Amino acid sequence: MKTLNPFQEIALEQIKECKDKGIKKIILNMPPGIGKTLISIKESLPYRKVLYIAHHNELIKQTKNAFLEFCNKNEICLIQKKGDFDNLKRYNFVTIQLLKNHYHEISKDFFDYIIIDEAHHTPAQTYKKIMDYFNCFYLGLTATPFRLDNQNVLNLFEDNLISVGNLQEAINKGYLTPYSYFGFEDNIDYSKISYGKIDYNRKDLDKNLFINKRDYAVIKKYKEYALNKKTIAFCNSINHVKRSVNFFREKGISCESITCKTPIGEREKIFKKFVNGEENLIFTVDIFNEGLDFPDADCVMLLRPSKSLGLILQQIGRAIRKHPNKEKALILDFVGSHPFSYKTRQILSGNAFVFDYNLFKPKYVYPLKCDVHFESSIEQDMNYNLLSYFIKDMLNFVREYQKIKKQISKRILFTEDILIYGTQNLKDFLNHVGIFKFWIIMQEKVGIKIIRKQEFITKGLNNKLTNFDKQIIPNYFGSFEIYNQQLNNLQKSKILFYQHINVKGKCPRCLQEEAKSPHHIIPREFGGGDNKENIIWLCYNCHNEVEILTDKWIKNYGITESNKLRKLIINLGI
Repeated sequence: MKTLNPFQEIALEQIKECKDKGIKKIILNMPPGIGKTLISIKESLPYRKVLYIAHHNELIKQTKNAFLEFCNKNEICLIQKKGDFDNLKRYNFVTIQLLKNHYHEISKDFFDYIIIDEAHHTPAQTYKKIMDYFNCFYLGLTATPFRLDNQNVLNLFEDNLISVGNLQEAINKGYLTPYSYFGFEDNIDYSKISYGKIDYNRKDLDKNLFINKRDYAVIKKYKEYALNKKTIAFCNSINHVKRSVNFFREKGISCESITCKTPIGEREKIFKKFVNGEENLIFTVDIFNEGLDFPDADCVMLLRPSKSLGLILQQIGRAIRKHPNKEKALILDFVGSHPFSYKTRQILSGNAFVFDYNLFKPKYVYPLKCDVHFESSIEQDMNYNLLSYFIKDMLNFVREYQKIKKQISKRILFTEDILIYGTQNLKDFLNHVGIFKFWIIMQEKVGIKIIRKQEFITKGLNNKLTNFDKQIIPNYFGSFEIYNQQLNNLQKSKILFYQHINVKGKCPRCLQEEAKSPHHIIPREFGGGDNKENIIWLCYNCHNEVEILTDKWIKNYGITESNKLRKLIINLGI
């Protein structure tokens, strides 16, 4: 009998508490590989009639085998055709595709417990009809309860979400395998690839991913890092799978492919070869993303970019499951620095990072025994990317903050002003990030944007713009045409442009003799003219805004330079 880990014990306890309150629909969110299936088995075993639903055959067969460790074979029914609905037993397993055509033939009260695996699929109309039909208890299982298309997964479970553990915590406590991650450049111009709410356009991606130079780069890194490792390679499309398999075989590397078009019999043979170690490399699209359990797989290759945190987590999750013969998992990421690449670091770290407001970049904290490596400028591009998203996402909050600031024009703002005059969304945001972080974000938002503009102008003057820069410049300037116009004006007038300098000093408003160390004073807005570069500074401690003229910095406020002082010429109208 399998013993429960602490995450599973906590989940079972919380499910029991919900059931004691009369709650009949629960969605359980846990990282992949922690053991959601075992929780569902322990939970449902005492019930009279149980139905397990998943969206592909491999999952229902895998879960049926897991149930067999706890119950008799004659208590189980694997539903694979219409006739099987006439012979339902205590524990029943079916795909949603088959159930949707026959559920109305079953009594509404027949089942008293239904498990929905990969429950983030439930907003589909088919799931809704089934959940409205059967009168019973529902347990949804997922590692990703939120969707990119903004469909509400939680609604169908009446907002009863139980969330236990995260990737970092599970690795640190030894329930998932530590990893080595390598992020490689791919030199793809992602500005040519369209994307919608859900993800990138697959046809556009194929056009740009099908490059011989990229194929050679992938096989070179595979030979260098992953040869003879049990590897799952995630592709963008069926054509991408075919191209990759043909290329690897041409170069003498044995591999197989599995897609939705692979016949079930052939698919099972390939699974068996992979499990038995007769084949070490499988190229796939979508099939392996969810649920399937190959605990001895110790490497994944990410060959396609994605906007989806859930998809990235599921794919990485294929390699980090615990296995006695696996000390470390290997993650080879070939998707470069696309506009949403920063999400990979969020997954790898469990979103544990500290934002360094002096260097204007996040410092990520990765799990114990894990190491992360990026080629060349990828990490820098990711930082730009995160800031770009941050700026775009925060725009409404900043506008509201500025509106309140205008209302309270005769004094500085206090937290109470936000709570009195702010909308509920702004108040919720303040409560979510905390008071200190809220003030830093609000006060420095404009400053961050201007500093990014400075960097893009500097790169443009020196002809060092990258494809990635071109993609995100419109987020800062409104359009690439406006950027070019400002750049041309600068080049004509030969104005030198320098980046922000870091300085430290004491705030004249809250300065005290016994102060042990100076407060950080961060530039928020720039302006000026002639030879006086007046800058509005914000004190971290009291949020005081002070206008300081260059020639008064050291004399009046004791500000010292952390780097060599570089003159700021800010007369750009930005």
